[in-house]
Amino acid sequence: MNQTPVNQTTAHLLTRISGEFADMSRQMHRMSDDFAELRAVLVEPTTQTASQPSPTMQSPPPGRQVPPTTGPMVPTPPMGMVDATSTPPGAPATWMPAPPIPGQAMPNPAAHNQAAPNPAAPNPRHNPAMATRVMPPNPTHLPAGYSPPPPAAPPPWPPSPQRSTRPALSDRIATAFRKGTVASVLAAAGVGVTLIGIVLLLVLAAQAGILRPEVRVAGGAVFAIALVVASTWWHRRPAGHTGAVALAATGVAAGYLDVLAATRFYEWLSVPAALSAAAVIAGAGLALSRMWNSQALGVLVVVPVAVLAPALTQGVDIVLVAFMLVLAAASGWVQLGRDWTWLYLVRMAAPTLPLVLIAVLAGVGVGPDTTMWTYALAAGLTVVIGLGSALVALPSSSQPALLAAITAATSAPVLLSGALVDDLSAASLIATGAAALLLLVVSGPRIPGVTTTVREIWAMTVALQTLVAVATAFNGGIDVAAILGFGTVVAMTARHSTSMARIMRGIATTFVTIGGIGTLSTAPPADLAVARVIDPAIAATTLVQCVLLVGAVWILAGMWIKASRTRQRSDRSAEQLWGLTLAVVALYAVTEFTVTAGVLVAGAEEGFFAGHLMATITWMIAGGATLAHASRLPSAARTPLLAGGLAVVAAALAKLFLFDLATLDGMFRVLAFIVTGLLLLAMGAWFARSLSDDADTSIPHPGPATSSPGQNRST
Repeated sequence: MNQTPVNQTTAHLLTRISGEFADMSRQMHRMSDDFAELRAVLVEPTTQTASQPSPTMQSPPPGRQVPPTTGPMVPTPPMGMVDATSTPPGAPATWMPAPPIPGQAMPNPAAHNQAAPNPAAPNPRHNPAMATRVMPPNPTHLPAGYSPPPPAAPPPWPPSPQRSTRPALSDRIATAFRKGTVASVLAAAGVGVTLIGIVLLLVLAAQAGILRPEVRVAGGAVFAIALVVASTWWHRRPAGHTGAVALAATGVAAGYLDVLAATRFYEWLSVPAALSAAAVIAGAGLALSRMWNSQALGVLVVVPVAVLAPALTQGVDIVLVAFMLVLAAASGWVQLGRDWTWLYLVRMAAPTLPLVLIAVLAGVGVGPDTTMWTYALAAGLTVVIGLGSALVALPSSSQPALLAAITAATSAPVLLSGALVDDLSAASLIATGAAALLLLVVSGPRIPGVTTTVREIWAMTVALQTLVAVATAFNGGIDVAAILGFGTVVAMTARHSTSMARIMRGIATTFVTIGGIGTLSTAPPADLAVARVIDPAIAATTLVQCVLLVGAVWILAGMWIKASRTRQRSDRSAEQLWGLTLAVVALYAVTEFTVTAGVLVAGAEEGFFAGHLMATITWMIAGGATLAHASRLPSAARTPLLAGGLAVVAAALAKLFLFDLATLDGMFRVLAFIVTGLLLLAMGAWFARSLSDDADTSIPHPGPATSSPGQNRST
């Protein structure tokens, strides 16, 4: 009986303790809200509008039920509190039901939560700042496997249309100043201005009579030496390379111009002595550039001299060319082991450009008085110096193709030598230069630095020189025969070449094309329509041209067809094109050959008729031979030849009925029809037999249907 009051006392005690814990929970919940608000204000100041989705309003992971929210967002409680998504606002965060009391109903948590609101909890409806503030989620209350969404990337900020990505002019000038570009430009300008002053001292002062000639020349020499000495002193200073290069270039160029003025303007020195002194000065300046490893110094030594020297030599003449040749020869060794392509360019341009100008002016009749042997010697020396310098510079050059092109350009004075030299001498000079360059092309694989690209460039130069030499030395059809002969030789050589096959095919095709056009000009198609008397020399040349043209086109067609098959082209366009070209050229060349030979042997009229008769018969034989060759090939490869052979036969018949019937006379007309008809009969009979034999060997004869396998084998 005493147990009941005790149980009731215990139940009331537990209920009171539970209520106290509930009060403590509400107080902790209020503190959590206050701390969350403080953190949002101090640490997370970012806000977003109500229209943007909040990180706390992301879709829940699968398997989790979230009650719908109708009001503003509530801050998430910190660690140790329950998830706000599962507890209504104002409810005790850690509400726990009391232990069941015997005879008392179980309390309803939902009703308890609704009946016990927390008036002290912050209400978002009365705090607008909380309605728009994003509260960071508490990682301790996220379900397993849930990962927060990635933060939204900020929208790209388009650059303003007025804003330019190019730096301002002042910034570019500052950058150029830091890199030393401004210093280099100023130094180069100083070199030019100083040298102009020296030229004015040597020329204008002499014209005005300001100083004695000895004073002017001696002053120029002293000034040049002082500049070189100052450059060596300045080069020892820190960051003194640019200034030293400018000073040395000015001093060397001044000394060179001083010697040139003493030779040409005052005539104190003979040309050999002046050339020797100029070689010493130029060699010293370029040796200094090699010692300092400065290509800029070498360029600054050569360019001002080449530009200002004509002012002292009173124009472009052979004396100026001689000085430029000395300058180019004396500076060749400087490029040994140096990748100085621009120095090679200005060195070789110094003698080449004046020689080209002299030849052009001589061609129009206003050039300087220059003997042909002097010009030929200067042009030949330019080629020799260019080739020798190229062999020195190529092993260390990073631009061999450009260097080879510059070397090829040095042959321009030789190609233009016909303006001052007679045709035979000019052709000999050009042929000599072509032979020297051809020797380097053939020996290229054994020469250091001579790559395949260099050989190809030089091979094209040899072809151009050969073409000009032939056109200069020959005329009257011999030049056309020589061009065709050279093209045939190149085509035959290209068949056995590997690395140079492509460029040699191109050269051979170019020469054969030019030769074919020349053949049409010396023996036009109109000459085949009317009987005429032909000069024996021209007739012999025409015969040679026809033979060479057919042979060259035959070789070229085979080469290009083989090249197209090597590239594994699926179509046969190249084979058809070259086959058609070969057929047209061969028919025309054969007709020209037979008619010219007939006129040369039997006279104008009889030989003309006999020649056309032989041409028609030859056309028919060529068509039959093509068909016979096609019949021995596989079916896939015989189609182009069959079409070509039938086209040739059709052309022969067309010539027979359209030209021979109206032009030939007497027995020549009869023989043309009889021989052509017999050839057609022979071809028809032979092909009928050939097709029958082919069918007998390719189609097996089946045995009787009722026979056994053994009987079939015996049959």
